[in-house]
Amino acid sequence: MHQPIGYVKGRDELGKPLMRVDEIKGPLIKELFEFFATGMYSQEELRSMSKFKILKLSKSNLSRILQNIIYCGKIKIRAYEKDPEEIVAGLHKPIIDSVIFNKVQYQLGVKSRYKQKPKKQNDRLPLRGHLKCVKCGGNLTGSASKSKTGIKHYYYHCNTRKGCNERFRIKDAHLALEKLLSSLKPEKEVCQLFEVILDDYYKTNKDKKFQQIKKAEEDISNLKSRKEILVDKLVNQVINDSDFKLYNNSLEKDIYEREQEIITLSDYEKELSQYILNLDYL
Repeated sequence: MHQPIGYVKGRDELGKPLMRVDEIKGPLIKELFEFFATGMYSQEELRSMSKFKILKLSKSNLSRILQNIIYCGKIKIRAYEKDPEEIVAGLHKPIIDSVIFNKVQYQLGVKSRYKQKPKKQNDRLPLRGHLKCVKCGGNLTGSASKSKTGIKHYYYHCNTRKGCNERFRIKDAHLALEKLLSSLKPEKEVCQLFEVILDDYYKTNKDKKFQQIKKAEEDISNLKSRKEILVDKLVNQVINDSDFKLYNNSLEKDIYEREQEIITLSDYEKELSQYILNLDYL
């Protein structure tokens, strides 16, 4: 059987086949997950990093790696006939923990939903389409004019086809915007009120998350109790092996989902100080 990148063939204490972490590629796979979990790197950026070249990452296998639950010590067993899909704990050593794996899945979801579209605007003209002409009230566009020396000079201007010749350099517009933004400084009282509102929101949100975690823990306890009852029924031959496996797989899946919910809620619960900016009242 071919081992996933980051693992090599090995054996357990009894001599049975059991893959082990590759001493060279394993730590790189761990870094790969950790880097992507921050949300600061795209898959293409990770592939271009020299430190990961040894992994020989293609677009397709990098995507598969980041979605492979095997790296956090779990194994996904596909549905077969009447048996539903299930996720079970593996015997192999995990390269990452469940928290990092969940962060990566979150980032994959975010990047999938909000995939950047090709930019239609020129980075030199960020205000194009956002400025109004003071003469005719229309939207200003922007373009470059090439001088006799071949140098491009950028301008915001009105639509000449409408007969308006409003036109000015991008430098003037950008400096005017910077000056305007610099003048927009909230009063000390406004900043203090903002902190109070954020503090109230944080406490309310924290209480809500606490209740969600408590509910998930109660669900796990109830599900485990149902598993014990199910085992008793199997032992007492009230149900057969096939029915036991069917119901047990369903309970295992529900327990796993609740555990992941707790990890997610706990991981994203941050202290207020991490979110409130250090406001300058002077």
